Amino acid sequence: MRTGLLWFDDNPRLPIAAKIEKAARRYRERFGRSPNICYVHPQTLAGAEELPTHVQVVGKVTIQPDNFWIGVKTSRAPQESDRRDRGRRRTRAR
Repeated sequence: MRTGLLWFDDNPRLPIAAKIEKAARRYRERFGRSPNICYVHPQTLAGAEELPTHVQVVGKVTIQPDNFWIGVKTSRAPQESDRRDRGRRRTRAR
């Protein structure tokens, strides 16, 4: 993820799905596109009955509880220029 939004919501009465929906709405308002991934602390995920279907929810211990890091998942495919240069031997002009 290159650009993300960190959303905090510690309301115990609000289900996790609603919290993620609020974060996704704010992400769309701010960046003009819909997010497809949300990282949350596994403790926050504990006991979640349902999760949004349009956002992949991933538990990650590096995210603080009650925080939601939401954004667009990017591939790690090398850039075209990286592929061309890979394996080439660089020679010095004499």
